[in-house]
Amino acid sequence: DAAAPPAGAVQRPERTAGPHDLAYVFHTSGSTGAPKGVQIPHSALTNFLHAMAARLELTPGHTVLGVTTASFDPSMLELCLPLLTGARLVLADAEQARDPERLIRLLGEARPDLLQATPSMLRMLVDTGWTPGPGLTVLSGGEKLHTDLAATLAAGGAPVLDLYGPTEATIWTSVARHGADGLVREWAAVDNTTVRVLDDRLEPVAEGVTGHVCIGGDGLAWGYRGRPGQTAGVFLPDPHATAPGGRLYATGDLGRLRPDGSLEILGRSDHQVKIRGHRIEPGEIEAALLALDGVRAAVVHPTPDADGGRQLTAYLVAEDAGNPPAPDTLRAALLDSLPHHLVPAAFVLLDAIPTAVSGKVDRHALPVPAPQAAG
Repeated sequence: DAAAPPAGAVQRPERTAGPHDLAYVFHTSGSTGAPKGVQIPHSALTNFLHAMAARLELTPGHTVLGVTTASFDPSMLELCLPLLTGARLVLADAEQARDPERLIRLLGEARPDLLQATPSMLRMLVDTGWTPGPGLTVLSGGEKLHTDLAATLAAGGAPVLDLYGPTEATIWTSVARHGADGLVREWAAVDNTTVRVLDDRLEPVAEGVTGHVCIGGDGLAWGYRGRPGQTAGVFLPDPHATAPGGRLYATGDLGRLRPDGSLEILGRSDHQVKIRGHRIEPGEIEAALLALDGVRAAVVHPTPDADGGRQLTAYLVAEDAGNPPAPDTLRAALLDSLPHHLVPAAFVLLDAIPTAVSGKVDRHALPVPAPQAAG
């Protein structure tokens, strides 16, 4: 055992970092695949942590369960909020974070008050038989939280919060609370943050109209380390700023405002697919698939067709693996809610949707089906 430190006066280390100094750099690949170092100052991190501490009402009597790998910025919420609030932090090891059965056992042992995870991870937990109770606040972020999963998570009385935000705007930018029916009951941007839906000229779009999600305020990164050109391409002067020097971050996400003022994220603009002249948002099809009986999880992704073009392929996890819905049944059901060009040409059954280390869907790991002739 190590010897005890010598007795004497406790000395605090000299604090040299200020609000406008660099707090951390997280690398994100985005759609290009080339890692970009996102530079976040202490002022942005501090703003986020104080906003979330107030929103979540964490105290020294609470426990946070950390499951996010430290190479992804949502881990900063798990690591830093307990330091700010005095809450207890329980860290899952790598095996527990990957294995839903082990993670469920840890949840039972640690009895946390707060759990943050991606929808993919939460769905794996639910599919393994877990339901959060009213004493656990569930934070879902990193991917779209579909209504059916939100309703399942909230069924036992657990508060369910859907978090949205890119690394470039300091972890999370907005918080949406879902009701027992899975629908949004309350939505708000993080303190000192603006979230706008704008057109190509950076002008606001009307309610219900799809536009580009742009973020401003105190949470913005300085930019990308050593990449001034890429920084200038997405960190833009804010034409709607109320003070000089305001900036906007163009997220690359598509969204629209609901009648109650809440934001609905529709997906990435770089995930849009153009097939035979139709511009398609896969998230719309995924939502329609998840509304069908017998479908537990769904991802829609473009794959090659027999004519050298592209087709829509739906990757599905069935509720009953021994009796999955037939492709013809799925097509007929989808035609009740979607136009013909949005119905996938191929359906691939999987035991589970592949996920990356971050817990998000790994689209690159989806198997490519045999090409089919365009219909």
